[in-house]
Amino acid sequence: MAASAFVYTIHSYVPLLFIFIIVLFFSILIKKNKKLRSDKLEFDEMKRQLEESELLFRTILEQAPLGISIGDSDEFAKEFSPKFQPFNKTYEKILGRTKEELAGIDWKSITHPDDIEYDMSQLKRLLAHEIDNYSME
Repeated sequence: MAASAFVYTIHSYVPLLFIFIIVLFFSILIKKNKKLRSDKLEFDEMKRQLEESELLFRTILEQAPLGISIGDSDEFAKEFSPKFQPFNKTYEKILGRTKEELAGIDWKSITHPDDIEYDMSQLKRLLAHEIDNYSME
């Protein structure tokens, strides 16, 4: 009789255990869902900030009264003759070349031969973080 009472007791707790597991499972799902929603909101905000920053960058690049060209540092590191990346209309005008022409050449092609050695040494120093910037006339 004690054995049957024990079995009866176990059988009466099985549904409660099952319900507990289901409640636990759903509470975990709800917490994960809240975290995902929070992460999505954070992602959306970061995306908005990135788009805003990119718009500002493009506006400055396109409207600057100075000629601007941005080189790819990976290309600098590989062969020290990067192709031009973004550049503005003023840069095209200064060089007297179209964006299509500029897309197919590297900076050495438009640098005076007497300036290449100095420019390369400054570039190496820049990439080694010995200097923060440099410019040439």
